[in-house]
Formats: sequence, structure tokens, C-alpha cells
Amino acid sequence: MLSLPKGTCLKPLLRHVIACREMGVPYTGERRISEDLGRPPSIALDLIEAQIIADCCEDGMSIELTRATVNEHRRQNGESSFTLAPIYRVSQALKPRKCRIKKRNQGSEDEQSAWCLARKGWVTQLLIRTGKLESQIDPVTGEIPDCFDANKMDMLELSQIGWWDETHQKCTIGGIGAGSVNSFLKFPRDANKKLDLENGTYSLEERAELKVKYEAEQRLCLGCAAVVSPVLVDSVDRELVGKTAEPYCYSGKIILSIKDYVAR
Repeated sequence: MLSLPKGTCLKPLLRHVIACREMGVPYTGERRISEDLGRPPSIALDLIEAQIIADCCEDGMSIELTRATVNEHRRQNGESSFTLAPIYRVSQALKPRKCRIKKRNQGSEDEQSAWCLARKGWVTQLLIRTGKLESQIDPVTGEIPDCFDANKMDMLELSQIGWWDETHQKCTIGGIGAGSVNSFLKFPRDANKKLDLENGTYSLEERAELKVKYEAEQRLCLGCAAVVSPVLVDSVDRELVGKTAEPYCYSGKIILSIKDYVAR
């Protein structure tokens, strides 16, 4: 209807129309509008808008969402809106430092946290039941709690215990290297691929991880045990032999606790 070429972006045109209406001047159809329409080409770094931009970027907002936040502030103050360009320029002029997102394990490094106390208590009880530790006295009460009293628990042998753990592995396609997430390293080398810190050059190799449409995890439950050698079952000097169980694949399934399993 507007006789515009296919693929033309209408957002700039509509912004120009709105700007002309706010300034009370007619819109002539010109693609380039002079600076007197209330849309400054840049934002001073000491304005509140710069602070909003910094806060939004630190919170992980996109430039589009940051622009919407800044423009909402300006709308409430009766001021004209900004386009993406000045928002982006300010985000770069504020000297941002790009930091890699780190990964952290579950649990806590606080020795008094419930997680650490539970883990320590479980391992302590296991060592007592296997004869590796004596009964433990509670330093607060001075008494031996039932959970750490060897006389009130059945003893265990290592050959009676099976160890299981879960592992969730995502399929990575593209040969980016183990543990690589957002970057990889290059070193200066000579023509024979030897390190050369003086005259070496960096390769032009590029690596990419293939993004598949449906990403899924391979979920495995792996088990192992130290069992008594069948040849030495009746012998005094019994020898323990390490064995691994057949991996149990539960991809697409959910492993329930015994309590939930019984309930269901």
C-alpha cells in the first residue's frame, strides 16, 4: 500500500512520523530527519539514561530491552525516545569488561551448612561401619550418638557395598575440545607447527559447535563394586576384585527415590 520495496523496515519510518507529530511539524517523507526533532544522536555519560543502560546490561538485558527501558523512563518524563544506535554507543563507551560465565558445583563450601554436615555425617558413619574409624563422640554433648556408635550398627565389608552415580552428558558435535565452552586458545607456531614465540604466526583455524534443533542429554547410571574373587571365597586371605556394572541408560526417563517409588 505504501509502494515500498519488499523487505523495507517500517520501524524507522514510523518513528520519524511520531517524532514529527510530537514536534508539531509535517512529515515530508524524508528518510533523514534533522537533529532538531528531539532525538539526540548520542547520550551524555553523566545522564541518568547512562546509569539505566549500565544497570540493564549488567542484568543481562538485550540492547532492544535496554532501549525499551530507557525510552519508558524518558516517556514518563515527557522526553522523546532513543533509537538503538545511541544506546549501543553508550554501552560501549562505559568501558565494559567482558567476563566469562563460570560454572559452580552444587553444595556449599561452608563447613556448617546442612549439605556439608550431612555429607560428613554419612561418610563418618560409613567409615565406622566398615571398621575404618572408632565410635565418634559428639564434641558438644560428650556422648556417642547412635548414628556413630559401632555397637549399635551392623558392620559392613567393602564387598557388600555397590557404588552408583549418575552422569548427564550432552552430545557435542564439532570437535571443539573437551571442556571448551565459549573460547579456545591459539599459540604462535612456525611452518612446522612448532611453538615459535618470536616469529611464529597464529593459525586461521576456526572452531564451531554444531547447534542441533533438539538438544538432549544422555543420562547414565554407572555402578561399580569391590567383590570377593570367586576362587578365594572360602579362603582366609580373600582378594577383592573391582567390577563394573552394566551402564543403565535412563535417557528420557526419571529415576525415583524409593519413597516415591513405593507411593506410586
